[in-house]
Formats: sequence, structure tokens, C-alpha cells
Amino acid sequence: MSNQQNNGEAQVLGFRDCMSFCIGQIIGSGIMVLTGIALAKTGRGVPFGFLVAAAIIMITMVPLAVLGSAMPGTGGNYTYVREMIGRKSGFVYVIMFAVSQCLISTFALGFANYLQAILPWINVKVVALGLLVLCVLFNMVGLKTAAKLQTIMVAVLMAALCVYIIFGLPRVNFSVFTEPGAIMPNGAISFFTASALLYFPMGGAKFVAELGGEIKDPGKTIPRSMFLSTGIVAVFYALMGVVAAGVLPVEEVAGKTLVVSAKEIFPTSVYLFFVIGGALFALATTLNGTLSWITKGLFVASKEGWFPESLADTNKHGVPYKLLLIFFVIGAVPIVTGMDVSFISSLGVGLTVICNVLPVSAAYRLKEKKAEAYENATFKIGNTALRVITVISVILLLVTGWLNLKDLNLVTWISLAVFAVLCVIYANLREKVVIEKAAGKK
Repeated sequence: MSNQQNNGEAQVLGFRDCMSFCIGQIIGSGIMVLTGIALAKTGRGVPFGFLVAAAIIMITMVPLAVLGSAMPGTGGNYTYVREMIGRKSGFVYVIMFAVSQCLISTFALGFANYLQAILPWINVKVVALGLLVLCVLFNMVGLKTAAKLQTIMVAVLMAALCVYIIFGLPRVNFSVFTEPGAIMPNGAISFFTASALLYFPMGGAKFVAELGGEIKDPGKTIPRSMFLSTGIVAVFYALMGVVAAGVLPVEEVAGKTLVVSAKEIFPTSVYLFFVIGGALFALATTLNGTLSWITKGLFVASKEGWFPESLADTNKHGVPYKLLLIFFVIGAVPIVTGMDVSFISSLGVGLTVICNVLPVSAAYRLKEKKAEAYENATFKIGNTALRVITVISVILLLVTGWLNLKDLNLVTWISLAVFAVLCVIYANLREKVVIEKAAGKK
């Protein structure tokens, strides 16, 4: 039996719940918001960009799946870094990860932009903020409630994606994919930059490890739901990418949402179903799913003393409401201030990918540091193979992160560097408190 750390949470999530969270987490901004941006970068190469992103995800998820099976617990990624690399590294990971979640604003804004396609009179900022508030309220009443909502929305969402593919494929001009330069019209770097941009939404399943303490039979459920959900969605994404890139000229869809191609292929009634059941539900499920696990790392870190423990206070449903409100603010600021979605996407995805280097790296020392947990894990591979895959994964993550961050301006780079330095300084100053708190519990 694997060593489970759940901080007293009830195990309420089964395999179906985890699959719903994973699929809802993956299908969102990747296909609904970022496809148009990727089309602008690599044209007809978009479906292949999705497949490259999926391949990277599958490789980099192996170390996390092994860790999730061996050491399931609340705030999984943070605890992996803390246990395998060190306390201060765990803190730096969790605080940088929190900043990267400015991405949740893109889910809400994407929802509002799609809704505006059928209701042109709405205010995008007001709708985006309203959705963020609604999802926060759902998550305030407990994880199981959020899971039930997620399961319903995912069922409708998958039906809408099937409709897009079924109606769209017969309209595709497949010959355009064989034209010279069709796949990489702007060169290999631009193609792989598009694939790197698609990495984050394709990798949503790995965050199920954050809920390890609340999952039934987590040693089996975590890796199964990770890989199965990612494989299913990768097929859908590739087929939708074919439709998005093959129905209309690239210049008509580049930088645009899927509404443009949907209007071309659907009769009015089906178009409305796609926008509501597909686009809107995709973004809503991603936002709802994100808010269900996003607090877990900070929750554990607060309990350990990195932040005032009162931040980890929970309401009667066991939800850390103060931390949830902090992430509400992180998501609301870009919406209210009108920050550019492309900038938020590149910054958030880049930071998330770079942050992910730490929990992935943790797998390298799993057998060395937690031999019993490794041996008893339901899902595991040989130690040498695990280390090789971990090294490959770290290289892939660093390259993917760089491709997302390389176009940021100098002011942003300086700001990130200053913030990182301040995090390291704080970690060194605060570590003594954390050590004393840990010693007092033994």
C-alpha cells in the first residue's frame, strides 16, 4: 500500500470523478482560445502541433504518475518537491505556481468572448468576472458538489466536440495539408512555439495529483485518469485541429476563435449548441476544475508554516476559502485591468511549465528517498528507466517553457527575476519557522 498523506480530507472522488475533472481541465483554452493563436503561428500545422504537445505531455506525465501512485496526497506536486528536493525548493515552486495561475482569467475571458458571439450586446469583462464568481461559489460548497457539476458539463461538452468533428470533417479540403510549406509555413521554431503554447492546456490531467488526499484508491486512479483522459482528448484535439485549419483559408481563422469555422460548417441550431455546449462548457469546466485543486499546494504550505496558518482556515464544507479568494483576485485582476490575452497566455503557460520542472525532477530521487513507497506503488517503472525519462522530461519542459517566454519584453523578465530573488530570500528567512513547526509535531 502506498504512503498516503491526505491531511484529514475525506476520500470522496472516484475514477469517474477524476476522469471528469481531467477531461474538463484539458478541454478548455487549448482548443477554444489558443487554437487561433496557434493557427497564426503555424497555419495548417495546428493538428500536428496538438499531437506534438500530446507526446510531450505523455512523456512528462510519467514521472508525475509514478509519484502520484507512490505518494498520493493533498497538494501532491508541492509535497513531491519538498520531500525529494527540499523545503525551500517546495516553497519557491508553490509561490511561483500561484503567480502562474493568472491563466484562470483566460478561461473566463474566453467564455465571455464566445458568449458575445451569440449575444453581441454583453459586456465581456462583466460576464468573465461573473463566471469567475460563480465557479468560486460552487467550489466554496465542497469538492463533491464541484465534481457533480463537472461530470454533467463534461458529458455535454464531449457531445458538442463530436458534433464539430462530424459536421466539420466532410467540409475539410484535405489537399491543403499537402501543399509545400503547409505544416511549417513560418519555420520549425514557429511550429514548435505553437506546440509549446498548446502544452499547458493539453497537460491539465497532471493536476489531478493535487487532489490525491481526496481520491479513492489514488495509487491506481491517479495514473489511470491522467493517461486515459489525455489520450482521449489528444484524438479529439487533432481532429478538431484538422477542421479548424482545413475548412477556411488560414488568414480567415488565424488569431480567431473557433466561432469562425463553426459558422461555416453548422446550421444555426447546431452552431448554437456548439457555442453553448462546446465552447462555453469547455471553458467553464476548465475554470471550475482548476479552482477545485488550485489551493491545495498553498494549503499544505500554510499548514507547514510558510505562510500564516490562518490562510489554511476552512469553511464548514472543508474548503480553504481564504486561499480560494486569493486565487479569485489573481484571476480577476487581468480581467478588470484589460491585460492582453496573448501576453497572459504566454506568461502563465511559460511559468507553469518551468515550475513543473521541480515536481518532475523529484521523481529522480524517489527510490533513493522513499524506497518503500516506490516498491509498493501500483504504477511504477524500473528506477533506471524512471531516471532517464525524468531527465528527458526536464529537458522537454525547459525548452517548452523557453519557447513560451522568449518573446516577453525586458520589463517582464526583470520583474520575474526580482520576484524570484525575493522568493528565495523569503524562503531562507522563513525556513527556521517551518523547521521548528515540523519538529513540534513530531
